Amino acid sequence: MLQSTSGSKSRLLGVLVIMVKSVSRSAAALGAGALVVAVVIGVGDVAGRSRSSDVADRAATTDELLVAARAVSDAAMGTMRQGNAGAVLQAYSLNGAMDGCLATKGYPEWDWSQHRNYAPPLDPMGTSTFFAQPMSRTFSETTMALKPKMEAAEKEGSATLSKAETKAVDTCLGTTKHVGDDEASRVSRPSGTAELRDAWWAMLADLDTRYGDGKAYNQCLDKAGISLLQETGQPAEELHVAMSSLTPSAEFIPTSAADPIAANPRWQHLLAVEKEVQTAEWSCRSDIYNSHLPDALAAVQQFAAEHTEQISKARQGWEEIEAAAAKLGYT
Repeated sequence: MLQSTSGSKSRLLGVLVIMVKSVSRSAAALGAGALVVAVVIGVGDVAGRSRSSDVADRAATTDELLVAARAVSDAAMGTMRQGNAGAVLQAYSLNGAMDGCLATKGYPEWDWSQHRNYAPPLDPMGTSTFFAQPMSRTFSETTMALKPKMEAAEKEGSATLSKAETKAVDTCLGTTKHVGDDEASRVSRPSGTAELRDAWWAMLADLDTRYGDGKAYNQCLDKAGISLLQETGQPAEELHVAMSSLTPSAEFIPTSAADPIAANPRWQHLLAVEKEVQTAEWSCRSDIYNSHLPDALAAVQQFAAEHTEQISKARQGWEEIEAAAAKLGYT
């Protein structure tokens, strides 16, 4: 039996890819260690001065915040591609030896990558209640990204092993080294990135506490007349739980919006409910978001300035993880 990789926090960070195509000669001269900060807070500020106060005094745009947040979170916590590379290493750590053992027993079809995790394309500000990207399709996009993992789980759940294969599995379980979830998780990401991730989430939580009112937000959602909450009888605090009940089996999940499977009623119902929820959710936080967008951008820039060295090391580590996964066939 292959080990399933453990689940991660519902709103992962560092999974959106951004290509910064134009950086000034001055930024390039600063070297890789300062590139992210150069992009996010401006070349002239890398020497130690934050532009936080300047940003808060002028208008900011949603795109500007998203670009800045992606630049930091991708470098610190990996792009979507790098997150998937880390998941490949995690799966190999858990099941690579088991796979090899079963191959020697006459079962080469066993696949160590079958139950690997997949990095969903989430908003880097997504753990914030008030400063997440407006009207994003977080739930449906994440569901599409996780379809391969769901397919693997459904396939395994319906599989029946012969007596000979069961014996081979038991033998290999007893002769291969067991790798714990913690150990497998460590090989999936560079050292220090968990601390960076936690610091990022703490920064976002601080923004919410400073400028928003969580109780008022939930009361607003409760009064919004969201059909899903009315049907389930759940409060706004459990909206994510209610949404998860809409997840169809893998056969009804498309791989993209253009996939013909997307036309099926179950998926269309999910999209309709998601749109209703996002509309209500945005109406309950848009005033906070619009009023304090410059403050959120300033906080992101300040984070980049304060964590320059750690971000640089993390980015190098993610590149090494991607290279290691490539040796296992990940492309």
